[in-house]
Amino acid sequence: MDTPLISKLLPELLLRIFSILAQDTDANVTSSILCCKRWRPLAQAVLYRDIFLSGERLAKFTDGFSSDHEVQSLTLHFGPVLVNQYDPKEAIETTEGWLNALQRLLPRIGRMGNLECISILADLPMPYSPYGELSSIVKALPTTCVALEVDVRHSTFVQQKIGTTTVTATSHLCDSIRTVLGRTHHLRLRLPKVCSAVFGEHEKEGYQPVKAPNLRDCIINLTQRTPGTSPRASLAAPCDPLHVPHIGSQNRITSVLPLLIPKLQNFAQLNSALQRLWVIDCQAASTQNKNSWAAWIRRDIKSDASRPVPLVNIGGFRQDAWLARLPTFDSELNVDIISSPEALEAAVEDFAWSRGQTGVRLPTTIMVAREYKGALDPPRTRVQLRDEEDLSCTLWENEAITGGILLPFGPGELLQSWDLSERTPSGWKRANFTGSTMTRLNK
Repeated sequence: MDTPLISKLLPELLLRIFSILAQDTDANVTSSILCCKRWRPLAQAVLYRDIFLSGERLAKFTDGFSSDHEVQSLTLHFGPVLVNQYDPKEAIETTEGWLNALQRLLPRIGRMGNLECISILADLPMPYSPYGELSSIVKALPTTCVALEVDVRHSTFVQQKIGTTTVTATSHLCDSIRTVLGRTHHLRLRLPKVCSAVFGEHEKEGYQPVKAPNLRDCIINLTQRTPGTSPRASLAAPCDPLHVPHIGSQNRITSVLPLLIPKLQNFAQLNSALQRLWVIDCQAASTQNKNSWAAWIRRDIKSDASRPVPLVNIGGFRQDAWLARLPTFDSELNVDIISSPEALEAAVEDFAWSRGQTGVRLPTTIMVAREYKGALDPPRTRVQLRDEEDLSCTLWENEAITGGILLPFGPGELLQSWDLSERTPSGWKRANFTGSTMTRLNK
């Protein structure tokens, strides 16, 4: 019997085939390990190169995985946790199980000698916090790890916490992140509590920013929810123990923004190689003006300017029909894009990080270099939407009637608080209810 041609393929070509298969959610590279002993090293190198772990898979990984040296990127994504407030026992057991698995993962992190990137996305019910576990993991990262993403949110809560998980003063996550900045190339943070300790230390002579000669892009996202979706707390709080992230009124939380911005300016001056240093926060729509918009605010430390990104749902219950007016880089014009809140937020961050089809998250520059395909469809433009679907909004109608741009756009001052009300041009009027149409004033 003739030997199958595939067995004669060069290792380089086989490795390329396995790499393509690994990005196909319908393929199974594990079969290649089982069917041919000669293929095992090649297939294993691809299979374990990029690891994605949900909360459920994390426990199995910590108990049974042994090829730590093969891992180049690790994505941990657990939550949100569904909570039955009448009987939260299951949610509590799930949450504490995940935190326990994170603790068991810690000894493995230091053995991942080829790890380049780690992405951690955790959405746990308040008052649970993974800060202690994540602080230890960040400290244990090998020197090869040059890309770090930590995204922590609390979209649910339990009325009565039965567990005993605590966060001590020695587990300040901001301090831990600062210790790895010197070798980091890509950093993205979204934390319920954050402070300037990420970027420097307070000493007798004042605040001293840390040197980060390799850092190229840094995104700090202060939002905890999509702007406009909830009147509840949506911004990060300072790390001061008096400020506890909670499900409640935003006006009881002091904004960390004015405390953080001056320290970031000092950090940027010391680290001139930085290409991008952005803070993303948000503003709610005015309760007084019914034609006011919610918006993300992109604050660019390097250019000392801010730009609003207004957004609104134009498709009812459809999650892919949110409209955002995004500033462009090569002109003062803005572009209207339509997609899901997740995709629009990625656009606000200029797609600095991307999610692959297998769930793995990487800096987009690394994703492109590896020729991985992103999981999110690119946002549609207004022209594409007009060609495909019959979706519209009053803003477009009013801008077509008046011939002007009715929403504010940047750039503005770095710490500017934006008036996000639609402008009424001279010679026009409108009623004060949401979605009202412009009419000409009688002469």
